[in-house]
Amino acid sequence: MKQLVDAKRFLYAPCLMTNLQPSEGEPHLQLCSKIFLDMFPTISPSQVKTSEIKRCCLFHYIKEDEVFDFRHYAIQILPMGIASSTSKLINNKVPDLGSYKDVSDFFKSEIPSESEVEDIPSAVSVNSVIKKKGKSINHQSKVKLFEIGPRLSLELIKVEDGMCNGTVLYHKYVTKTSEEKLEIQKKREKQRLLKKKRSEKQDENVKKKQLLKEEHRERCLKGMGIDAVSLKRKNTSEDILKEDSDHDDDYAYFKEEVGEEPEKDLFKKKQKDRSQYKRFSKKKKT
Repeated sequence: MKQLVDAKRFLYAPCLMTNLQPSEGEPHLQLCSKIFLDMFPTISPSQVKTSEIKRCCLFHYIKEDEVFDFRHYAIQILPMGIASSTSKLINNKVPDLGSYKDVSDFFKSEIPSESEVEDIPSAVSVNSVIKKKGKSINHQSKVKLFEIGPRLSLELIKVEDGMCNGTVLYHKYVTKTSEEKLEIQKKREKQRLLKKKRSEKQDENVKKKQLLKEEHRERCLKGMGIDAVSLKRKNTSEDILKEDSDHDDDYAYFKEEVGEEPEKDLFKKKQKDRSQYKRFSKKKKT
């Protein structure tokens, strides 16, 4: 089968073709059908344009093998009744005339190629409307499929609720009785409660350690004769003085290296809200 490569085709969403129904069959097959449908956008026949249907994806479920076959095709609409030789000239392709004595032999040749023989049984006639000079012309066209790939054979092994820690809803190779399922559910619920209890206890221990740490710090400061509130204000004042010192150092370094005064906005100080800090009035020198 010929392969048709056209990047513009991937700008349009493909249409989905499948033999699965979301409301029919076993539960795991209904789930697979729902997943496949949600992978592609919904196409409304009354709103979509036929010119925007460029690709189709096929999901075919083989019941005997329990396998999903995936195929990906490009759709091309070609006019019917036109020979391949004429089609080559219409598409601006230069044909190989080395085996013909006359150009008429090229057009009279009725021997189809190998690919054309394969496509004849799969050709489907459709009515398409082409507008030309304000008029509508009905003519017959054929739809050809060119495989793009990839070819996939998918097999459903396991369906689980959640992410690797939930209830197993379906398993192809393992079957459990009702008693075993109930026992697993009880065990999982017990583990969940134990995990929740440990998490709550851990949070409580962290809060206790933090509280003890603060109490120990206050006792140490009190024993040293230092008030915790005053120490906090002192540290804040030191940080402010350090920022002013860094700003002056940058200003002096620039002036020394460049030889001129820096611009005003070059070493602009970051404005901070100092309303929460205690303001100190400068003492006048005597």
